[in-house]
Amino acid sequence: MELVDFYMVEALRLQAGAQVSTELQLAQRLLNWLVTWPEPVIGLPDIYQRGPAAIRERKTAAKMVSILVEHGYLDAAGKGEVAGVKRRETWTIRGR
Repeated sequence: MELVDFYMVEALRLQAGAQVSTELQLAQRLLNWLVTWPEPVIGLPDIYQRGPAAIRERKTAAKMVSILVEHGYLDAAGKGEVAGVKRRETWTIRGR
């Protein structure tokens, strides 16, 4: 019985470690959406107004952008223009 308990606990531990966090899943959804974005730069309002439905809040969009910056998919570009609209903060999409 002790052996069965050990393996059950171990199986649960391994399964929990293999799960991707919700934040990383949302960041991946944003990254997938950015592939379709026609501009080389993007602003936060563009993401939370036009992006994936799960990222339609400013706070959530900002967190996802920070994750993508941290992982090297976006670079901070400062003030700029996105699709003819001036933005206080923009990011360059790497690979463009």
